[in-house]
Amino acid sequence: MFSGKVYILVFVLFFCLSVQGVRRSGFSSVITSLHEHQTETGGFRLLKEDSPSLEATSYALFLASLFGQREKIDRNAVTQYLQTLQRKDGGFSSSSDQSYSDLASIRYALLSHKHLDGSVPESSKDALIALIRTLYSDDKKLFSSKAGGEPDIKSTAFALQAYELLPYKLSSDLAKNIKDVLSSHVTDENHFSFTGVPQLSGNYYGILVASKVNFDFKNPDLWGKWIASKQVTSGPNKGGFSDEHNSVTLESTAHAVAALASLPGNQLKNIDSDALLEFASHTSSDLKSAALILSAVARTDAFHKLFKIDFSYETLENRVGVVGDRIISGAQIKPVLTVKSIFNTYHSGFDISLTIRHADGNTDLHLNWSPETLQYVATEFYSTEGKLGPVHFEYDLNFFVTDLQKSISVQITDSKNIGYSIKVQSEAVLAGKAVDVGQVVGDGAEFAFKVTISNYDNSKLNNYPIRFLVLDSSDVVVHSDEELVTDRKDPVFNYVLSTAKIPSGNLNFKFEVKNEAGVHTTAVVTYQLDIKMISTDIKFIDASGSKPVYQIGKTVRVSMKPASFPDLSTIQPYAVETAAKRHFEMIVSSPVKTLHTIKGKAEGNSYLFELPIAATFDSIGNNAVSFRYVPTHGSPITLTPISETEEDLEDLSFKVEADLNIVQEKGKPPKDGDLHYGNEVSFSFQVKDSISQKLIWNGESESVFLSLKHETNNKQITSSRYVVQQDSSANGPKEFKVFWEVNPNTEQGKGSLEIVAVGADGTEIPLKKGGKTWRVAVNIGGTISHKAHLHVSPIEGIDESVVVIPFNLSCNQKALTGAQLGASIFYQDESTLKEVAVNSLSVARSEGAEYQVSWKWGNKLAKGGNYVVKIYREVDRLRALEKKEILRKQLLKKQAEQKRKGEPVEEQQIEEEISPIFSVSFEFYPETSGSLPFRTEFFVIVLFLSAFVAVSMKKSEIEGVRKVTGKKKRS
Repeated sequence: MFSGKVYILVFVLFFCLSVQGVRRSGFSSVITSLHEHQTETGGFRLLKEDSPSLEATSYALFLASLFGQREKIDRNAVTQYLQTLQRKDGGFSSSSDQSYSDLASIRYALLSHKHLDGSVPESSKDALIALIRTLYSDDKKLFSSKAGGEPDIKSTAFALQAYELLPYKLSSDLAKNIKDVLSSHVTDENHFSFTGVPQLSGNYYGILVASKVNFDFKNPDLWGKWIASKQVTSGPNKGGFSDEHNSVTLESTAHAVAALASLPGNQLKNIDSDALLEFASHTSSDLKSAALILSAVARTDAFHKLFKIDFSYETLENRVGVVGDRIISGAQIKPVLTVKSIFNTYHSGFDISLTIRHADGNTDLHLNWSPETLQYVATEFYSTEGKLGPVHFEYDLNFFVTDLQKSISVQITDSKNIGYSIKVQSEAVLAGKAVDVGQVVGDGAEFAFKVTISNYDNSKLNNYPIRFLVLDSSDVVVHSDEELVTDRKDPVFNYVLSTAKIPSGNLNFKFEVKNEAGVHTTAVVTYQLDIKMISTDIKFIDASGSKPVYQIGKTVRVSMKPASFPDLSTIQPYAVETAAKRHFEMIVSSPVKTLHTIKGKAEGNSYLFELPIAATFDSIGNNAVSFRYVPTHGSPITLTPISETEEDLEDLSFKVEADLNIVQEKGKPPKDGDLHYGNEVSFSFQVKDSISQKLIWNGESESVFLSLKHETNNKQITSSRYVVQQDSSANGPKEFKVFWEVNPNTEQGKGSLEIVAVGADGTEIPLKKGGKTWRVAVNIGGTISHKAHLHVSPIEGIDESVVVIPFNLSCNQKALTGAQLGASIFYQDESTLKEVAVNSLSVARSEGAEYQVSWKWGNKLAKGGNYVVKIYREVDRLRALEKKEILRKQLLKKQAEQKRKGEPVEEQQIEEEISPIFSVSFEFYPETSGSLPFRTEFFVIVLFLSAFVAVSMKKSEIEGVRKVTGKKKRS
């Protein structure tokens, strides 16, 4: 007989794996597999294992509309499904199991009909209007969700939405009554307050109702700011909206954004739509979650980021008519758009119009969806015959979303130039050797370029001017030439590079053809110029010495003259007239990161760089200086600093000095003495530089730390370092706050606490107080108490046992959390302990002070007897390993000396000396039930399949008996 435990185990395992998969996939899986949520009934289900419902169907149709997936669902089947849910009173129920109509279901049904064919069946309108009117309470002046229900704001919102969808105009008397109810629920803080409904949801329903009855918000901007203030600005829920109990849900977020969209004016401008989109990306993959959060995103400008739109152009006769940004004159082109979501689905729901603007006149076209190519294609070709110059394609994309009661609109533009086909044949020679396009050339290189110009039918052109330009990597024109082509022969341009006074990088040869409207045809051929670039004549202005010293509040002013150094002997500065067009930067850095990047200002053929020294810790100390050239295209090039004697400058830097003192110390700073695990250190202070008399604050990173230092192996080390938080307000930083709890991972023993700052060069700067280093002598320790229990559980049917020891830690009756622990198991053999290796040994910790050590034992391998489990701190283990390594090196050194002297070599076993924080002793005698000749996983599967076969056979047997019995009865 098979136990039901096997079925439960397998079911739970599969269920857990399924849920984890759902959570990982996010709402993107809903969009890509939307059609898979549709059932044989035609309705949709929230999750693929659920039953269909009207709510899920409405959500699915909304998402299909939003992402242009309507063609992937069976719309006729949906219509039939909706008919099965319509009741005798004309209303709708949520599912086949519900016999009565309700307003939420009526709203879902009307939205679904709108998505299917844009209208509500005429035969249903009058009945629905009458039914909804019966749900209005003349006493409460609100609607209820169903007959006999309690009137509320949510049902009223659904009723007015349903009226709008039918459509039906609300009577002025009802509108006035509802406005009076709304007015009675307005608070002094410019929002609604309804009982029995979450705050943001209540305001969504209230504002939605208000928008239908012309309610006067008086100052809608204040309403919008109140709702926008509910958006979470940090943490894992950043971007979502929190309700009155600080709970962040998809519903509160969707309702908050919908409320803002329903208010007069552009209230959505007050929220962070990018953060909202990021919050949305963590949504679980069911229809409701996806529909809620995407309805919020779709109301903001972040929705466009869910799509990528690509331009392309078909040409008549399938010949090449578009090259990059140029359309070959004479080509007939047909604009094509591809609209694709970031989930790799195509959007087929846009209505797209196009205006093509050119100097010769404008042309309007329409783009239709092509199910064959999954693209939008223009209805006609556009001819460029006889046209030259800029042409702009202005696309207007729109689709209406019923649920949002708004159109999603996207306006995009693609710009091209109508010009000629241009081909350039290049030749370059350096030192008698040919150089391919894109390769490195240098001073003395010779170039020749043959240029061929034609239009779309490949006929050569005549009487056109062509301009030849040579540009360096800053796009500075080094050489120019122009020729009027009159004899239909291909022009040839020659050039010799005869100067090194241009920077490294791209050397571009550009060919332009233009008319009275400007340049319409361009071709560029690029080679690489590799010349050593240097910074020379470097001066720290208003400072003395090779490593000048500055103070906080002063300005570092540096001048530098860039130049080429082609033969490593002659410095060739760049021309004064081109200096303003070239870009150089000064980089101020520490050994670990770049601190400042300062753009240079051209002064003659030199550049001036200015850096005000901010009152921040990352200004203090040694600051290395370097220079780089920034070309128009490509990566920056570092300049080698060269002195006036043409020697490399190895160390170019300046120093910022400061004398940092703790002032305005408040709270309870620690005093010399004992600090036990669990004790708290809490106080605040400011830091002042006595030289500049300025308060100093963090720069781009946290720079102040509380350091715990210990003497270990005759050397002082920083065993722990805790960030001191900078407290700031809207007016700027206020103070530094120390809050440190001596956690159970802290190094024990005598040591000292110091407050240090980290300067620009990464070195620690001890802070002073009263002219002396702020230092407190402490003795870290205290007795760590524990409460532990032992559980040994044999696994039924399998020769294995699980051992679990839950425990907690405390010191002076204060719970200790976050301890990093390890464990070892020993077998007690008479008076000795022998360590035992086991599988899956781990120490886990929960959010509080609860811990657990556990492992699994094979019963046949485990030896019966007494065992000891030792729990130790990881910090103690690391220190023991360090001590062991020092002793090992000392022993090796001693042995080497003994060998050198010919003395007997002393052998010694070095043991790790780790003191556990506690131990647990127990007896274990395994129970064996015989081994299985196969893996336990296989055993479970066999059990499951065998049970399935047994049940099936039993079922067949019963059915056979029934058939025989039936025959006997009939006979």
